[in-house]
Amino acid sequence: MATIKDSKESRTIFLMLTNQCNLRCSYCYERNKHKAEIKADTALLVIQHDIAKNRHLFNDFTIVFHGGEPFLAFDMMKHVADTIWSEYTDIPIVCTATTNGTLLTDEQRKWLMENKYRFVCILSLDGGREAHNRNRCNSYDRIDRAFFRNTWPTQPVKMTIVPDTLPNMYDNIMELYREGFDVNPSMAGEVDWKQERDIPIFTSELDKLLNFYVENRQYYPCKMLDISPTLFSPLNSIAHNRACGAGTNIIVYDVEGHPYPCHTFITDFNQSYEAQTIEPLFLELNSNKGLAISPQCQGCYAYPACSPCYGLNYSKRGSMGALDKFNCLFTKIRIAAAAKMYSLMLLSSNPRSYLPLKNKTDTEMANMIAGIIALQKITNNAPV
Repeated sequence: MATIKDSKESRTIFLMLTNQCNLRCSYCYERNKHKAEIKADTALLVIQHDIAKNRHLFNDFTIVFHGGEPFLAFDMMKHVADTIWSEYTDIPIVCTATTNGTLLTDEQRKWLMENKYRFVCILSLDGGREAHNRNRCNSYDRIDRAFFRNTWPTQPVKMTIVPDTLPNMYDNIMELYREGFDVNPSMAGEVDWKQERDIPIFTSELDKLLNFYVENRQYYPCKMLDISPTLFSPLNSIAHNRACGAGTNIIVYDVEGHPYPCHTFITDFNQSYEAQTIEPLFLELNSNKGLAISPQCQGCYAYPACSPCYGLNYSKRGSMGALDKFNCLFTKIRIAAAAKMYSLMLLSSNPRSYLPLKNKTDTEMANMIAGIIALQKITNNAPV
């Protein structure tokens, strides 16, 4: 089974196949879609050039076919993947695409099945039928969910939470678990969050979720709660790199072949590429750590676990360091919930019966406890 790696030793190349999409999801950050598609020679040229330039720096490559909806350009995606695999037999190359899952044909299923060990589909599925249809244009029953579940059984579905579906976040995660999916839930960015309304609900829903993991030891916590308290331990000597990899081990090429640090820097497809604006962003991302980009984060206890979206900060507020207030608030609540969850696991009669603690050494367990204690001391004086 192919896996998508998250490592500085891996190079991730996003290729914008098309600016079109057949849905209009409620939280989509990509505005002003149009019919532009990348040309075959452009697609292959930018990938070939990127691999030639970087193959000595990285152990493997991931090519991400992006949109719009990439399956609107399936023939192009197939052509590029087949060509690259045939040309670079000496380099591990996995291809992937995030899809709304509504366009699959029998021909596409056949090709995907044949290549499931080197091509990963990430399905966007926002919970049960009601929540998904509310977010994603009544598309739930158009998705062959069994195909995605059976072909890539270890690949989490991408679940996006918005204000309308937040009160049922826990129930929707449970619905996906019952369907046999692993889940990667995330809070939608740049939507109409309200602090007074949504923060108490988010806290309550996370409390339900952490109790589920405490009561069901065979589950590994989803990324929403998988925040190790070790990050906050005074014994931790591992420096946290704030950057997500945008502009360093991640690059994006638009439908014209122009480079961006990340796909979130492209939100308006009608905006022309300006090299004099984009190139300095690469320089800044390659030369600075997080605190140089967002100095206002200096001293914040949440910093070791916080990963702001530099692309949306830039495209929505004009600066990579112009933080989204709600990303900060949600991160602090997630940290507190994760610390509570791991505390309950560590205090149980058999901590290593929990899947996330199963292979922890005594030193690692002690480091987690030290992090929880440090958080308790800090957060007593640090309001969310």
